[in-house]
This record gives sequence, structure tokens and C-alpha cells, in this order.
Amino acid sequence: MMTSQPTRTALGTRSSINTSTAVSSLEDVRENEKPLEAQNSILPFPDRIVMVGSATLGEKQRQSFKKKDVKQQQKESILKAVCALLNSGGGLVVVDIEDKQYNFKKHSLGLDIVDAFGELFSNSSTPDYIDILQHGSHLIIFVKSWTIKQGFPRISCLKTGFYIRSTSSKIMANPMQVLEKIESKTKSKRIRLNNTTPSVSELLKHLRDRQSLELDEELPFSESQNIEFKDFNMGKWQTRMRDVIPEYCSAFGNTDGGCLIIGVHDDGKVKGCCAESKATEIKSVVEMLVKKTKCFHIKSCSSDEDLSWELLIKNVHDNEQKHLGYVIILIIQQFCCLAFADSPESWIIESDPYTCPITHLKQFKTSVWIEKMSPDCKEIQSLATSFTQLRLSDNTPFMKPVYTKNRHESLRTVREELFRVIPGELTITPEHLYQDLCEEEPQLCNIIKQWIQNEEGLLILSRSWATDIGLKRNLNVVCDALLISTKTYPKLYTVFNAVISQAEIEYSRLTAFTLKQKLVLSGGYTGKLCIIPEAVSLDKENNHSLFSCSKIIYPPQYELVSVKDLLDSLVVVLLQFKSFLSDRVGMEIFHLLTIEQYKLLSRRLSDIRHLFVHGLPGSGKTVVAVELMKKIKNHFLCEKKNILYICENQPLRDYIGNLGICVSVTRTTFVRNDFPQVKHIIVDEAQNFQLEKNEVNWYEKANKLFQNAGDSNIFCVFMDYFQTSHNFANGLPPIGFQSKERLTKVIRNCTEIHNFMLEPLEQIVDNSNTSRATYLEELLRESECSHNIDGFCIHHSLDESGIIKYVTGQCIEYMYTGYSPQDIAILCNTVDDANDYKEKLSETMRKHRLQLQDASAVHRNVIVLDSVRRFSGLERNIVFVIDPVPSVNRIKDNLLVCAASRAIMKLHVLYKKNQA
Repeated sequence: MMTSQPTRTALGTRSSINTSTAVSSLEDVRENEKPLEAQNSILPFPDRIVMVGSATLGEKQRQSFKKKDVKQQQKESILKAVCALLNSGGGLVVVDIEDKQYNFKKHSLGLDIVDAFGELFSNSSTPDYIDILQHGSHLIIFVKSWTIKQGFPRISCLKTGFYIRSTSSKIMANPMQVLEKIESKTKSKRIRLNNTTPSVSELLKHLRDRQSLELDEELPFSESQNIEFKDFNMGKWQTRMRDVIPEYCSAFGNTDGGCLIIGVHDDGKVKGCCAESKATEIKSVVEMLVKKTKCFHIKSCSSDEDLSWELLIKNVHDNEQKHLGYVIILIIQQFCCLAFADSPESWIIESDPYTCPITHLKQFKTSVWIEKMSPDCKEIQSLATSFTQLRLSDNTPFMKPVYTKNRHESLRTVREELFRVIPGELTITPEHLYQDLCEEEPQLCNIIKQWIQNEEGLLILSRSWATDIGLKRNLNVVCDALLISTKTYPKLYTVFNAVISQAEIEYSRLTAFTLKQKLVLSGGYTGKLCIIPEAVSLDKENNHSLFSCSKIIYPPQYELVSVKDLLDSLVVVLLQFKSFLSDRVGMEIFHLLTIEQYKLLSRRLSDIRHLFVHGLPGSGKTVVAVELMKKIKNHFLCEKKNILYICENQPLRDYIGNLGICVSVTRTTFVRNDFPQVKHIIVDEAQNFQLEKNEVNWYEKANKLFQNAGDSNIFCVFMDYFQTSHNFANGLPPIGFQSKERLTKVIRNCTEIHNFMLEPLEQIVDNSNTSRATYLEELLRESECSHNIDGFCIHHSLDESGIIKYVTGQCIEYMYTGYSPQDIAILCNTVDDANDYKEKLSETMRKHRLQLQDASAVHRNVIVLDSVRRFSGLERNIVFVIDPVPSVNRIKDNLLVCAASRAIMKLHVLYKKNQA
């Protein structure tokens, strides 16, 4: 019997899940059983662990189990835990085995559990997601994260609670059928509704006209897709109604509408029901049950109405006119969107994605479940014109979309640049860090050599893998080493310069767990994955591992198959950053750092204590500044008040301040106030800082604060001389006295805009003083547009009325072609010019319900109209530049570059006549 069921065999034999080695090595634990609460000694797994309590397991044991309700509860507890882990990056389900004689290899799980697994995974094979080991009197179910594939739902679900009609049957739709419904209704510009079909309406008209029905009278129609008979002559009618009415409301509402007739046998003969009850009581119960139907409207639906229904109650008499009950006729109209009888049984882990305690489960709210199942929103789909989404086909649940600019550095290019794999060899990377560590800690060389014996793959070193993935650094950590090799489990070695305590062990475990979670949830890794932590001490009396990976045994299926697949996910984890477009589309999306940006951020912080980062227009200086502050916060265990971000304009100040990682101020605020708690200073757009009359020199003040803060603080200045928008002293030291780094890969602007800027950039070099010109020429020579986004750059010469007419017409046209106000910025030479044009443009714009606001509203759905200088450091897809002719001719090329570089895709440069 067992061999005829493939899914049962998969979980019931040694050959399918390879349990022999793992189970035998764990069997000895049973003799010295410890309480499961001592998780660190028995189950030190760096993974999500869900405890479901005790259960009777085994085929014969569960068949002979008499308490059916307990048996069902045990099965449901296991299934809920598995479902939640599928949706949360994977993990372990731990079951306490009630029968001390139970042996998984011999007794299997039990057919009811195995069959339920088969239903949960639908078209997939259960072993694709589930592996099982017995750990003494505990059964451990290893669950891999759910994979989103073509033809599969986006999240795992036990039951949808969503019903449909199929011929004359009511069936609960599976997740893919619900997804098809969502997609079909989303694509429909107008959701067309059918009230019940004409033939059914005629039949109901016949019943409407009747005052009563006779016992055993045969109705002149039968069950169909729109008609269902139910005979409630026996049993408790309220209980039976509670079971069926919400389901039929959902089924008829989700199909073409229909009619549930209660008190009629399947053959169409009238039997009556609820003879002991009053019609008013029946009406009250039915109304309560219909209202339990959960109705949800998709985003494109303009209606907010609930299910439409009607109730008819007819008396039933015998031929002597004796009252024998009622026939209840419940008419359900087709619902415009989605009607659920019950909330979907879909679960997730309630705690933070990157914490590793014993966890609790949370059921999705129906509205959230629909959102997670739904296709990408229109705004996300529109990004495909300029961006390429990574891992579009196979993903994991809740992986945030990660986009690169079209023809940007490919994932493969980045991986081979950063983590090149040489067949047949094990490579230690980065090499310079390996050499530094061996010089600092000579004994570490011998320890590392022990790790890499007979291995093939990569050993990736870091001063702190914890800070690399967003955790706080442990001050006792010398380094971490991630070993990625085929045919073995990935390992994370954490080297401490002190005796290892329980706190260090937990730190090592948490780092390994968080890295694993990020590889799955952020990097989209779809294979079976674990990362085994191992804490190593360099203390002379404790120079060996105190937290050995030999204590942790995963199934052999978790041994790594493809190093390159895991490295692709690692690249996404390490290089991704939250995009400014997240606010526009209403959800978190991510871009990847360039190799150039990543290498700068990967440098040891002590090597960049005082650094000037020169970046070409559009090279992502502000992105690097933000990521650097995040790294500083975790590396130095800082609070927000210890990191100061200084810029020139208020809109950029507000944007950075809202990130919550630092104190964000303008230069003016900085020079007028004291910041005694600041230890690290990041300056952005420094080329536009000014030395005001009778004002403290901002650079001298910042440098003094830096010098007084200690030996491990950071002072980093981001700047671009090409975008200088004034002709005053900026307070910066001469270029020859700056410790410099370069960012030369242009990632913001389309190719046409980049090419347009080359001429004024060359003019800026020619007009610069000798020392600065040489450096700027080198920067410009290295300039490269690292993608190929389609866009355009147009410039016109118009009079003022022509400019107003042109800008208004183009904005309106952009609205008609699918752009939003949040895509557009209009930039003028000065704030006064901006106010003047705002007054002249507003009346026409208001007629088309378009708002104009200054740059402080850059992240709202309005058109920004402001000066070039106040928009410095910000960006929009479409930019109109009005008459970029400054009063000082020397900076006209700088002003044009500063304005043009704010545009991502489309640039309109409009000069007043006779000034082009």
C-alpha cells in the first residue's frame, strides 16, 4: 500500500531522504535525554525553530489513535508550522514524540500527515521542501523556503477559504485558482456583473408568487451551476446552516451568482425544515451568517459595496394544511471582486525576520494575503522600461524586488569581480585582508589552513560579517570567515580574541542565522540552505573551537550543490540598497551598488577616517554616504546622536533625517550650534557650501570636532566640483591637501543625458585653475555611463510665454501617457525665478489638478518647482530646466550640469530667446 503512493514513500523510506547517517549519529542522545528548553546543547541550530508540542507518529500508531479530535489537532499544528516556515525563509519544526518506541525510519509519519503534505505542496514533490531527522525523542522537520515559480502561488497556503461553483458542485479554490481570479479581475478595466442568469430569474419568479409549498411537491427545475438544494430535515438546522451558508455565499458570489434553496431534497422534492422555529428567527440567523462572508475589493475596483443578496422564506404544508416547516431561498448576486467564506489558512512567523528564538505563528489577514498573492502593481511593472529585475522567475516569499539599470553590470560580472571561483581550488578573498590578518595575528594563518584542507570553493574573510549584513559588531571579534564549498555545509567561522562565553556563542549563531535568512529572503536563494556557525578563540589557553559545527547535523540534502548560485544571492545581499523609487511606488524596492561603490564601502573604516570622495554627476555619492553611515552605526555601536550628516539644502536634509540613522542638519545650522555628542561626521554636496560673512568656517569647525572625538572616528566629505553652483569660497582645503577617492561610474542618468553633459563638463575643466583642472580632467577621462537606459534630452529657445505653454503642455501630455506628478521637477536659476514661474504656471496646472510645490515635497505626488541649488542631491525621472543662465558667467556650465544631472530619463532645457 505504501509503495503505491509516491509522496508517502518519499517521507517513509531511507532511500528518499537519506536519514541513515544522520539518525544513527543522533540516536545516542536518547539515553541522556535533557529538557528541550536546553536548546543550546540539544538543538543549537542557527535557524528558525517552531515547537509544536507532542504528537503520536507512525502509520499504525495514528490509525489506532482513538481521539480523533486530538489527532486532527496534532496534524494541524504540524501543518501550520510547516506553512509558516515556508513563508518565512525556512527553518525547523520540532515534534515531541509520545511513543518512546517510535523510530522514524521504521514507522514513517502517518498517512494523514503525509497526504496533507502532498496537498500543501500541490504540483511539487514533498522532498523538494521537507527533510526529516529523528533526534532522540524529538522529530525534526527541516523546511526549505517556499519558491515562487511559474504556475505556483506566491505564498504557501493550507486552505484558501475561497469557493467557486463548478457545474453543480461547490469547491474550495486552490491558491492558483484564486490568483487567476485576481489577475482576471485586475486586468478587466470594468468588472462586469451578472445578476442571476435569466433562466434562474424565471424559476425564482415562479417561487416568488407562491404563498406556500406542499410537502413532497417536486420543483420544476433541478440543481445546476446556479441552483443548489439542501435538505435540513434532520439534525440541528443552525449548526448545518453555519457550515454551508458562508461557503455558498462565497461560491455563488465568485461565479455567476445563484440560489441556495434549503428544505428541498436533492431530487427536487420539497421536505421543509426548521418546523419548530419562527420565520423571524430563521431570518436573523441567515442574515448573521451571510454577513460573515468576507468581501474584498481589488485596487482597480471603484465599488465599496458588500455582497448583494435576498432572502425568501416559504411555508411548507401537507395536503391537510398542517405546517411542516419552511423552504428557505437565499439568492446571491455575483460579487464584483473576491468573496471568502473564511480567512485563508496561511501562516507566517510573527517575530522579526532576522531573529532566531523559538518562534510564534501568525495567520495572514485576508486583505494582506490577497495583496501578497496579487500581481505586481502598475508602478512596479512600469519600471521594466528602465530597469531589469533580478531573479524574475524563481523567488522566495517577501523578497523585495531588486532592480539594476538596463545593461548595468550584470550579476555574473559583479560576482566574478568580487568572488571569482577557480575550479579545483579554494580561494581566500579578499587577499589583502588575509595578509593583514596574518600580520596582526600570526596564529590565525595556521587556523585558517586547517579550515581549507581538501576544500574547493571560497573562503570569504571580513572584519565583521555581522556589520556587513546590518548587525551590530562584537568588540571581541577579530574577523569572520565564510566558507562556501560544494558537497559540504556552508560554515561561518567567528574568531574571537577572548575566551568564548555563552554570549559569544549566541552572537556567532545569530550572525550565521541572519546571513542565511538574508540569502533567502533578500538574495532570493531557492536551494536548501544552512550556515553552520563555529566560534574560535585566539586566547592562548583556549585556541580551539568551543562551539563546534559537529554538534549541528542537517540532512545531507543541505550540503551545497552550486557555489555560484549561492554567490549570486550573496552579491544581492551585500550590494543592495533601498531605492529612492520606493516612495514613488509605495513599496520597498532595491537597487545594487556598483562594484566601485561597494569596494569603497568595503574598506576598513580605519583606512578612511578622513576622506574626500569626489564623484561625477550621477555617480551615487549620496547613496554611498547613507550606506557608510549605516556601517558606522553598526561597527562603532553608535546611537543616532553620534553621527552627524551635513548638507546645504533643506529638502536633502529632511530626506536623510527621515531615514533615522543620524542627526541631519544644514551647514547653516551646523555653524550656529554645538554638537558635543557627535563622533562621526558625513558631509554631502560640499562643493556648494559657502563661507558666509561673519560666520564660522564650517570645515575648520568640523575638522576640530573630528580631531577631538578620538582615534576611531570618521570624517568623510562627499563632493563634486563639476556641480558648483556659486562663485564664493566654499571652505574646503585645496585639492592637493585632500585624501581622495573617486566615483566615476554614472548610474543615474540615461545615455543621452550623460552625453549631453560631456560638453559642459569639458568646459568646466578648461575654466578651472591649474591644480584642480588636472584632477578634474582625470575624473572626466574615467567617466563611464554604466548602463543604457532609453531617454532623451531636448533643448529649445523660447520666449517666456512660450516656455510656460511648453512646460504646461508637456506635463499634461506626460500625465496622459502614464507618468505621475511625482516623476516631474521644474528647476529654475534662483528661488525668485521659481516663485515667479510658479505664479504663472499654477492657474493652468490647477485646471488639470496638478499641484506645484517646492523641493521639500520631493517625495510627495506633486510636481516640484524650485531652484537648481535647492534640488541638489535629489532626482526625478523628468526634469525641465528653465533658463540656466546665472548672473556669474563663470559657473554657467556648472549650473547646467547640476540641473541636467537631476534627470533620470527625460531632460528639457529651455532658454529664453537670445540667451541660448
